[in-house]
Amino acid sequence: MSEMSHQCVPIRTTAVMRLDSMRQIGRRGIEFIRARACVFMVCVGVVPISVVLISMVPGSIVRGEEIQPATDRPQPKSPEESARCVQLMPGFRWDLVASEPLVRDPTAITFDERGRLFVCELHGYNLDGYLDIVELNKTGKLDREVRRIRFAAPAAQAEADKETFGTVRLLQDIDGDGRMDRADVWADRLPPCYGIVPARGGMIAVCAPDIIYLADRDGDGIAEIRQTLFTGFVREVLERGISNPRWGPDNWIYVASGGLSGNITGPRLKQPVKLGRVNFRIRSDGTAIEPVTGTESMFGLAMTDIGDRIHTICSFVAPLPHHYLTRNPHIESPRGDVDILPPGPLFPISQPDPWRKARG
Repeated sequence: MSEMSHQCVPIRTTAVMRLDSMRQIGRRGIEFIRARACVFMVCVGVVPISVVLISMVPGSIVRGEEIQPATDRPQPKSPEESARCVQLMPGFRWDLVASEPLVRDPTAITFDERGRLFVCELHGYNLDGYLDIVELNKTGKLDREVRRIRFAAPAAQAEADKETFGTVRLLQDIDGDGRMDRADVWADRLPPCYGIVPARGGMIAVCAPDIIYLADRDGDGIAEIRQTLFTGFVREVLERGISNPRWGPDNWIYVASGGLSGNITGPRLKQPVKLGRVNFRIRSDGTAIEPVTGTESMFGLAMTDIGDRIHTICSFVAPLPHHYLTRNPHIESPRGDVDILPPGPLFPISQPDPWRKARG
C-alpha cells in the first residue's frame, strides 16, 4: 500500500455506499488498497467509501525535456460508474449514500446515539509522493524505481505536512430519500484521522499521535470541546496509524495499533503505559489504556457481536488474554493472530495502466 510509482498522479472520485445484509457481515471494517494498481477501493465499516484512479504517464518521452501528463491515462469514473465496476457476493447490494463533494478522502464512518452519520477524513495521503513526482518529471528522466512514499524528497515531505490533517463531517439526509444532501465540518484540522467512535454524547477520534474526545455542547453543529485523552502514539508512515476504534461487549473501546504504539500518557492516567506492537483498549473517559492480544500492522479492525476481533489483513485474533501471554518474559509466546485465508497469489481484474507498461 505504501509503494507508488514516480510517474503517477492521483485522480479521485469518492463515494459512500450503503451495503445491505449487514447482519451477515457484522461490523467488519475492510480496507483493500493497492497503490500499485490503477484502481483501489477503500471500505470502512461495512461501507465501501472510495474509488481512486491513479494515472499519469508520459505518452512519449524525450530525455532532457520535462515529462508531460499522458493523454492515454484512464479517466475518473462517476460514483455510479464506480459502483457498477465492483463485484459483490450473491445476496448483497449497495446504494449510493454520499459522494464528492460532500465527502473527500474518507477513512471511516459511524453513527451516534441519535442515528446521525459521521465521516472522518484524512487529507494529504500521497501528497508528498505527488510533489516529489512533479519535481522528478521536470528532469525529463523516466524513473523506473518503485519507492515507498516515506522516501520522498525532504522538501516534498515538508510541503505535504502543511496540508496533512484530519476532518470529521456530519452528514444529513434532508429530504429523507436515503441519500445525504448536506455535509458540515464538525471538527477540522485534527491530526490525520483514522477512525471515530461515539462516546459520552460526542465522538472519540483516533488520530495519531493522539486520541481526542470531541463534543458539540451548544448545538451549533461544531465540536467546540476538544480534549486529548491519550498521546504518544507513534506513526511510522501516514497509512499506518492507530485505527478503527470499536466498542466491545466489555464496555472497553478496542483500537488497531497500525504496527507501532509508543509510550502513552494522558491527563487522567496515573502513570505512562508502554505499548508494543499490539492492539489495545481504552476507557472512554481516558482513565485507562492497556494492551490486548493481536497485531494489525496496517489499517483496520472489525468486531463481532460477541467480541471476536478480525483484522483487515484477514486474520482472526486468538481469544488468549494478553497478560497470560506476557507473564513470563523469558519465554516467547505464541502468535496471537490466526490467518483466515489460505495462502496464494492475488490477481487484479483490471488491465495494467499505460504508465505501468511505459515504466516496465
